[in-house]
Amino acid sequence: MRRHSFFREGEIVKWLEAYRRSREYVRIYRYYLGEEEKLLQREDFIEADRIVREYQILRCSLNDNNKELLERFLTRGETDDAIKILHSPDIVANWETIVLASGEHSFAPFDPVVFGKKLRESREHKGFYRAEAARYLEISENTLRSYEDGKRIIRVDIFFRILELYGVSIDCFIDD
Repeated sequence: MRRHSFFREGEIVKWLEAYRRSREYVRIYRYYLGEEEKLLQREDFIEADRIVREYQILRCSLNDNNKELLERFLTRGETDDAIKILHSPDIVANWETIVLASGEHSFAPFDPVVFGKKLRESREHKGFYRAEAARYLEISENTLRSYEDGKRIIRVDIFFRILELYGVSIDCFIDD
């Protein structure tokens, strides 16, 4: 089991599959693991338990027909049931409110303009001209300008070279 599950709009079927795994994981955690194993797997349990509780809330928010549809999908996993779930406005709207709106399963927001501004500030603080930094990084000056203006998403390998060149940690770009 992963440490954290991420879902986007329309991924209710993916979430239901995560619920199925989580339900089993919670059962095993509670009844079959020893205390030492429980300590080691506590974070995974918290994530799985959150998904199980979200399902219980979702189920309570639905009428009997929609509850039956969810249960049928969870037991049989048929594509027809998945399609019906995706086309049920009540199920999808309630799921988005309960799961997506909570923010528990969302990526942290990323603003390329703010990120680029931090890149530029780091470069200037270190005393590099853009052309000089670009030469060290083995990229064009225009590419570096695009990163700093937030017009282009930086490649991971370039980002790590920037961290090394500017002598900063990744925390400088994450903390806000």
